[in-house]
Amino acid sequence: MVVTVLKLKNHQIGSLYNGVRSAIELIGGLGISPGDKVIIKPNLCRVMPASSGATTDLRIVEVIVKTIVNEVGDCDIFVVESNNHTRNADTAFRKLGYTRLERYGVTLSNLSSEESSLISLPNGRFFRKLRVPRTLQHFDYFISVAKLKTHLFERITCILKNQFGCISYGEKSRFHPFISEVLYDLNQIYKPDLCVIDGLIAMEGLGPENGTPRWTNVIICGNDAVETDVVAAKIMGFNPKSIPHLNYAIRSSPEKARPTLTLGSQVESLNFRFIPQYRYLLSRVNFKLARTRAGSGQAILYWGLRKALAIMGRLTGV
Repeated sequence: MVVTVLKLKNHQIGSLYNGVRSAIELIGGLGISPGDKVIIKPNLCRVMPASSGATTDLRIVEVIVKTIVNEVGDCDIFVVESNNHTRNADTAFRKLGYTRLERYGVTLSNLSSEESSLISLPNGRFFRKLRVPRTLQHFDYFISVAKLKTHLFERITCILKNQFGCISYGEKSRFHPFISEVLYDLNQIYKPDLCVIDGLIAMEGLGPENGTPRWTNVIICGNDAVETDVVAAKIMGFNPKSIPHLNYAIRSSPEKARPTLTLGSQVESLNFRFIPQYRYLLSRVNFKLARTRAGSGQAILYWGLRKALAIMGRLTGV
């Protein structure tokens, strides 16, 4: 299992096309055969352009689709997303330009609009049963195309968190208090064969939606979700074990804390030192406090932590 990081000179389509294809080749290329059913899951959490740092750049997904069509040939390609509490996936597909992928024979699937079947997960960390949309009940190859950005509660949101959008329920906030276990289960069911992180224009600060765009001009590519996110965390300037859901996944597979980098990778020379720090911690404590019974020992502890972190934030200015 390998990960590569390539820094692009610009965002022109030629540079982008060569960069994405080179990154895929450096990790061993596509493992797709003619006739395969291929799932591509971008991050379309909001109807916001890729230039905001919030959503996956359509051009990266298009390069992947064109590469499959040109190198493999006849495949059934599905680009999938689900509804959430602020937007409809069909609206996101249309307004963010994803409908142009249909010219390549791609099917755009709103997972929340599909029939689903209840499956059992006897070894699930959180789910014992889960409703799986029709499109995801069988596939041969899964590609997760995430965005390089911060997250108020989880510090970063990259590959592992991207599969959260495979849950077809529109209201997903009920799963947030158990996000580490939820993401672990989802990444066992929808385990990516190819992981691509769009770091052309990333997001720092109050991500995943209200942060500040940051031009980092990188493409991260790997064939393991945990290892790819470990590398992403490092170039963002974070200790991977400080990311709650990523640390949970690392503890389940300790060897993945030390991913193998390809010869062409530039990760060693990159450290963008993304923010936030105390803001992230304060937001997470507030989130926990809102879900803790008032007057309990836990609530008192969280109140104390919140006060301490607020003071530290004022002193440090972050």
